[in-house]
Amino acid sequence: MGKFASGNCDKMYKIELRYHIPNKRKLSLLHSLYDKIAVRTKSFYLPDIFAMVSSVITDIMPRIGKYVTNSIVALATNILVAKLLQKKDFKIVEKVENPKKILIISDLNIGDAINLQSVVLAAKRAFPQSKIDYAVNAKAYNLVFNNPYIDGVFNILSYDIYKSRRAVISLLHLKEYDYVVNLCPFFKKDSIVDDKQLPLIDYKALSASIIYNELWDNNLNHISYQAYSYFSSLFSKSKKSSGSETENGAFIPSIWLSDKAIHKAKHFLRENALINNEGIVLFNPDATSIYSQIPFEIQLDILKKLCESDFVQAILLTSGHTYICIEDKLIKSLPSCGKITVVPKDMSIDVYAALIDLCDVFVTSDTGTMHIAAAKKFNESGSELRNKTAIFSVFGATSARMYGYDSYNRHFLKPGQDGPSKLYISNAACRNVTCVNKKAKRCKKIRCFEGINGFEIAKDIISYLSKEQIGQ
Repeated sequence: MGKFASGNCDKMYKIELRYHIPNKRKLSLLHSLYDKIAVRTKSFYLPDIFAMVSSVITDIMPRIGKYVTNSIVALATNILVAKLLQKKDFKIVEKVENPKKILIISDLNIGDAINLQSVVLAAKRAFPQSKIDYAVNAKAYNLVFNNPYIDGVFNILSYDIYKSRRAVISLLHLKEYDYVVNLCPFFKKDSIVDDKQLPLIDYKALSASIIYNELWDNNLNHISYQAYSYFSSLFSKSKKSSGSETENGAFIPSIWLSDKAIHKAKHFLRENALINNEGIVLFNPDATSIYSQIPFEIQLDILKKLCESDFVQAILLTSGHTYICIEDKLIKSLPSCGKITVVPKDMSIDVYAALIDLCDVFVTSDTGTMHIAAAKKFNESGSELRNKTAIFSVFGATSARMYGYDSYNRHFLKPGQDGPSKLYISNAACRNVTCVNKKAKRCKKIRCFEGINGFEIAKDIISYLSKEQIGQ
């Protein structure tokens, strides 16, 4: 996401400047200086600057840089700051006792569109008579469209930030909302709404709570859980409602798939003579950042071991979308292995989600498809699908507690699958809370996956498959 977002931000600021720079002589030195200062000011985003500075420090002094960075962030997001931000949100909710229409804007990517549905659930349980609309990444539309708690899904977000912002503004002009919940950090509050006309609750209080918990608390800190907890509490303060309590499992992400998508996924397996086979592993080699993609050599180690196992009948290898042709490079680097089938690049995301559900194991880094795999899956009529896929995820820069799934550790969210989930975290000395902001990191030496052993991951996968097959 980072490399796309950065360029679009620059574009957005330049376009906005056309309307803000006074009419001065084009060739004047004063105007030229003003232009440069305005561009710098508009593009200044403190978390990005801080992540960049942290990269420089941790490159030189990994451990010291980590503690310095985390200490500064801890001071900036202490409990008093979090409470102050929460109080501002409460004042907005308090003004509208029984909202008729609420718009919830998710973040720009697919994973957050899935996870932040928990905010929709919190709003619907607090205000069951309200209409709840949800703005999402266009690619996530088919995954959440049939969510029974959402009244209207708007597929208007993308990595083109300026285009997304214009779409949100247009939506706000067309629809009359009592207030907006904006969970996208790329939309500044005053850039999409006028507070006097339309109250807006932004992401800051939730973000401060998540960061505070990450640094000071070992309890569950997954974004889906924290979002549900925060907004359930916020909404219940203004009105007695069932949303005041965090129900067990209510915050576990879910997706809804069309019968057409499920049929296409089965057809793909049938075409490759894999339908109803045991021991199918779906392997995703792609990611959106070098700080989260499993290093090539580790991927090779995992695949080599899986190719050798009798318990692995087939390996479905996902085509690269960010790292183009990564699947071809892996196949060429492997010893001859007749078990590998490449998943076509043009397979739609909802068909891919249905394919995950038909596989026994899914292997991935921290990326949107990991959240798709972990989500409980339903068909369009609301019936549960197979939901037995075991998930093995490898974490680099990003926080596993914020985004990961592990069935064996109470500090992590359990997936919506009957199959187990296990995550692998490196022992990188430099990892700190700013690593979540991957788009802004500038580390010269990438330590994100230090200590990760691909052969050990493969052994765990094979062990799981052997138990499943022998047990049957």
